[in-house]
Amino acid sequence: IHFAVNCASMGCPSLAKNAYRANTLKKQLQEAAEIFIKNTERNRFDNKSKTAYLSKIFKWYGDDFKEMTGTGYKDFLKNFAPNFSPEKWQIEWLDYDWNLNDTASLGK
Repeated sequence: IHFAVNCASMGCPSLAKNAYRANTLKKQLQEAAEIFIKNTERNRFDNKSKTAYLSKIFKWYGDDFKEMTGTGYKDFLKNFAPNFSPEKWQIEWLDYDWNLNDTASLGK
């Protein structure tokens, strides 16, 4: 849900192009998570240095992922970054962009 319902800052996940619907919600939430995690402006996985550069959303809300994985955001991320190994990789937190995500920012 952290990737679907969000704030209006540039650091937040992008808003969905379509309305969320009950009959497709699970798929839509999965797609929203994948889009956010694979957005290299917000998350990057460097296989060479074994470093994950992550959005602070995972730092701030990391415990929320325990319900899905039993352990937290690190195991959740393995679903999207197959080479990521929480036991062997370092985590670096990316700066969070609090600038307003508005139509004026589209030309940047």
